[in-house]
Amino acid sequence: MAIELAAWNVAKGLGIDERAPQVLEGIKRLDADVVVLSEAWATDDNTSPDFIHEVIGRTMEFAGRYGYRSYDPVPYKDADTTRHGAPAGFEQYLLVMGRENPAVRWAQPIRLGTRNALSMHVTDPQAHHDVYMIGAHFDDRSEALRLGMASALLKRIDLQRPFVLAGDLNAMHHDARSARFLRSKLAEMAASHLPGDRAKWLGSRLLEMGDGRTMGMLARAGLKEADPKHQRTFTFSHVRFGQMDHIMTNRVVTDQFKTHKLPGSDHRAISARIRS
Repeated sequence: MAIELAAWNVAKGLGIDERAPQVLEGIKRLDADVVVLSEAWATDDNTSPDFIHEVIGRTMEFAGRYGYRSYDPVPYKDADTTRHGAPAGFEQYLLVMGRENPAVRWAQPIRLGTRNALSMHVTDPQAHHDVYMIGAHFDDRSEALRLGMASALLKRIDLQRPFVLAGDLNAMHHDARSARFLRSKLAEMAASHLPGDRAKWLGSRLLEMGDGRTMGMLARAGLKEADPKHQRTFTFSHVRFGQMDHIMTNRVVTDQFKTHKLPGSDHRAISARIRS
């Protein structure tokens, strides 16, 4: 079985009128069998039901036109909703689209520590076997929360069977060049001089994403990085930082890894061919 898998943090783009067409065009250009979308859109206490119906309707119409099935969006349901400047009731959604062949046989929420993720079985009807996948967006607020999510994930999967993890993990490998820079005194000084409290808060979180412990935990468990070059996938304050978005696998073969610079998000999409 060969699966073209893509993952993209679209920075709430499907819920923003001026960016939604860019995001949908980007998904079309990726032309993958399975697409995992982090931060597909966001809502808060002031969001109207009409907005939600419009976003879901627009997404499903696109999916049907280009041969995808759009599965039920999964709210993150962060255990701790305190965020700098976030509106009341702030919620983000994870979404997966899958083609008919190979098919996403089912997709359902799975709780990983502080956030929900999406678990799915992807099957090729001709091969008669499945690959278990989890699409996830690891918690951006601290390395401790990401470690909790990684630990919860490892307890839920069977490492004796084929498995794929895809999404924005908000974490870098310890030995990646960008991670080494983020642990430096220079980076710490630069973050402390960012203008405004929110920018400083964002900068401090970014520094911690270079810690490396989360990715180390996953690697020690046997998950392999589809992109050993650690290409940078995230832009902060007009600077392209490290590899936040990952495809990690166990007992499958990956090749043709690519990053895709697409309009509509501060993240690059990633894709790879998965063969079991």
